[in-house]
Amino acid sequence: MLTGSRRGFLTAACATLLYGARVGSANEQPTPPAARLALLLPLGSPAFNRAADSVRQGFTAAAQVDPAEKLEITIYSTTEDPSNVAAGYDQAVAEGHRFIVGPLTRNGVSSVALRVQPGTRVLALNVPDSDAALPEDFHAFSLQVETDARQIARMAFQDGRRNALILSDIQPLARRIHRAFVDEFTRLGAAITAEFLYRATTADLMALREATASARSDMVFLAVDAGRARLVRGYLDSSVQTYATSQILEGPPDPLRNADLNGIRFVAMPWLLQPDHAAVMLYSRSPGNSPPATDFERLYAFGIDAYRIAANLLRGAEMALAPLDGVTGRITLAGDRHVARELTPAQFVDGRAVPLANRP
Repeated sequence: MLTGSRRGFLTAACATLLYGARVGSANEQPTPPAARLALLLPLGSPAFNRAADSVRQGFTAAAQVDPAEKLEITIYSTTEDPSNVAAGYDQAVAEGHRFIVGPLTRNGVSSVALRVQPGTRVLALNVPDSDAALPEDFHAFSLQVETDARQIARMAFQDGRRNALILSDIQPLARRIHRAFVDEFTRLGAAITAEFLYRATTADLMALREATASARSDMVFLAVDAGRARLVRGYLDSSVQTYATSQILEGPPDPLRNADLNGIRFVAMPWLLQPDHAAVMLYSRSPGNSPPATDFERLYAFGIDAYRIAANLLRGAEMALAPLDGVTGRITLAGDRHVARELTPAQFVDGRAVPLANRP
């Protein structure tokens, strides 16, 4: 937890960066107090501090270029321990903050959701552990990859696909992606015709080739990362359309390395895909280049949109009616108080990730 003096220093530093130094004059009208916002992150956690710092950097970067709202930002550092997160939340409330952004971990979000104070708004940066309804004035914004899988299911269905072969693996993340795709695809009325677990043996890869060539499936969904996708790509029938989540976009742009992924359709955040996107161009980066697709870049972009959502909510914007064109996707506030993201559809063409609308 930050000390009072350290927190005061950070608040003053943020205010200077945001608004610059002002020299008062006797004729000036009193300046109205800035809206106060607390940012609650596990900066004191050895496991999560680097991720938390990426979010913090994105959040403060967005604050610096915001021309419309003066926000007094106080940063509260916690560990990943739920009791410590709850103590940080209590301290922020006790010190007069009525809008809190964070926590970042799921167990931290769960602990705050159980103790949220009336009159205090929260923009959590993850979802709780349970599926229980969120409290009043409590919104959840996350980068859950299940969102990608559900969007891919809708995208494939709109492309006319009705029978899917799924390649997954035993990792918990892959299983979550798998389940989210299956739930959405079957909800739409489509079917799962075959399911394979990733195994890099000749027998398994040949069985995968035979299955994709059998004409029972009109699409393949890869619930695996980019490395596994590259390995199996040559065993998939090229006439069958292949889809993947944003996991397929990994590392710096490399047309030679990514040539194996040609034709795969996926979704990704504008930050990693569209350097000419109106929101993306507001923030510093190499001119005309997309940053490397790393978890830390994704979290930096997440911090940018977290600030923009918080600022909009503080201004009273009706995000359910006026979506935010964010750097992590097109953002709306759903009726269940979860923040929804629609990512940019894309495809690998000549080893490059290209938005589908821009394909040659």
